[in-house]
Amino acid sequence: MKKTGSTFEKEVYRLLSDSELKTAISGDIYREGMRPFNSDKEDAVISFLAGTDGQIQIGTVNVNVYVPDIQAGVRKKVKDVKRCNEVEEVCLRVSESLKISGFLFSTSHIIQTFPEPEIEQHFVNMKLNFKYVTF
Repeated sequence: MKKTGSTFEKEVYRLLSDSELKTAISGDIYREGMRPFNSDKEDAVISFLAGTDGQIQIGTVNVNVYVPDIQAGVRKKVKDVKRCNEVEEVCLRVSESLKISGFLFSTSHIIQTFPEPEIEQHFVNMKLNFKYVTF
């Protein structure tokens, strides 16, 4: 049976909610648009990016894991390099362990960290490619 973008997002949400990622972060796992405003926890946010239709549906789901910056002086916060590296490693292990009937998963880019200066956090980004057989 074919699936929609929201369905793929929900499937990855369920997989990650039962993975090592759930226990490795201080916050929770959310679908796009559901992360609490001003959260200062390590939260993962899952969003569907793009896909192609057919008997084999191919697409990408984005996962951002937010890591709060750490204090580096009286008025300055900086990237928590150690923690971001740890979260990157968790994401790598999780990406290699994802299994669900009818799906094949792989990462489309190297897992890496980006700044989010407006909220004084960085996020570890993992883009998961999937192939789903519809028949």
